[in-house]
Amino acid sequence: MYNNIVVGLDIGSNEVRGVAGYISNDNTFYILGFARVPSSSMENGSITNINKLSENIENVISNLEIQADVSINAVRIGISDCKILTENQIVSIIRNSNDNEINFKDILQLKSDIQKTLLPAGKSIIEVVNECYSVDYKKNVKDPVGMRGVRLEGEFKIFTVDSEILKSLDKAVYKIGKKIVSVTVSSLASSIVVLSKEEKDAGVCLIDFGKDSIKISIFISSVLVHFSILPIGSYLITNDLKKAFFLFANQAESLKINLSNILLSENNKDTHVEIANFNNKLSKMIPVESVSTVVKERFKEIVQQIGVEIHKFCKNKGIPISSFSAGLVLQGGGSKFLKSTDFFEKTIHLETRMAKLNQNIEVKNNSAKNFDYYDFISPIGIAVNSYKSIDSRDDFYKETNLGENYFFDKSISDKKNNTIKKAFTSWLSKTKKILIDEENE
Repeated sequence: MYNNIVVGLDIGSNEVRGVAGYISNDNTFYILGFARVPSSSMENGSITNINKLSENIENVISNLEIQADVSINAVRIGISDCKILTENQIVSIIRNSNDNEINFKDILQLKSDIQKTLLPAGKSIIEVVNECYSVDYKKNVKDPVGMRGVRLEGEFKIFTVDSEILKSLDKAVYKIGKKIVSVTVSSLASSIVVLSKEEKDAGVCLIDFGKDSIKISIFISSVLVHFSILPIGSYLITNDLKKAFFLFANQAESLKINLSNILLSENNKDTHVEIANFNNKLSKMIPVESVSTVVKERFKEIVQQIGVEIHKFCKNKGIPISSFSAGLVLQGGGSKFLKSTDFFEKTIHLETRMAKLNQNIEVKNNSAKNFDYYDFISPIGIAVNSYKSIDSRDDFYKETNLGENYFFDKSISDKKNNTIKKAFTSWLSKTKKILIDEENE
């Protein structure tokens, strides 16, 4: 019924979420289905049970197929809590002539070369994002296309994970007869659908507040200039509630989430909340004021650590905090259960808003119209990443046809490689025959 179906799966620490949709001619992404299932197949950033993960992914895909009325064969995956590391790497090429302008093929050559970066054993690159370029003696060039020069240098941020994680993902998906098209960083993909070009250009910080970690992505002048992961998350609040009120883990988590509308209320001194036990026979009454105090104190501490990370970046770069003209944008389950914007604005002193989807994303299927888009920002971003880049410069090249020959050139390169391979095979066969003949003589 629909062509070009794209599926985005976000593999989180406690659930797998997915969306299915298609891209229209005007580059609007229409959502046809959504699904989520609890998952306990990951722990401390590692996949602990491939069979469970495979089952979780299969359940999500089955739900998507029913809602969208399509058959799904391939998926795009995003990961967030898998010990992602990032570092800056510089590569350069020497061009044949200074007379010809730098073009998109030169940029692609740099990106191809960066993939060959020597990594520590057991590490693999999952994402590469441009930062800046140098053309001969000109430094900090944002976009070198159209300039003239012999030496082109590019500085890139590379994102790596343990190779075993990618192998485990591949096995989990292969077990259910599907294939993985790509793997990326979930929070980076999210930036595509929640940050506008104007916000990225003005300076903005996207904070992905998860259960086990917090991801910070900073864009200035439309360029990703910083990415970091803090090993803290909303699980700390759950643990505090568990210890303070002698609760089971699931009770503490439920308390944290269900009291989102009253935790910060000033009129809760005499309010109590009833917590039922597993058998629903025993229950306890907990003062909401006490819960509010526990949650506020931990949340303030978390926000302060985020503020320290942002200020450290500003100090290292020698820029004022006011460089973030578009302020802070919050996403992730950890920021949803409280009026988080108040904490951030008071602590970090930057205007803060909750993440919202861009206008070029719509819900097509009636069965999917009641879903909470906030919980599916990451899988939506992963799906949209199939046609829209994290780096807006790449999108500009495509829109202006500067990169229109990329796939053509790639096919030529493949043919050339095949020709070389055939020639080498022929030479090897002849050499082998000569050696055998000499041995027989």
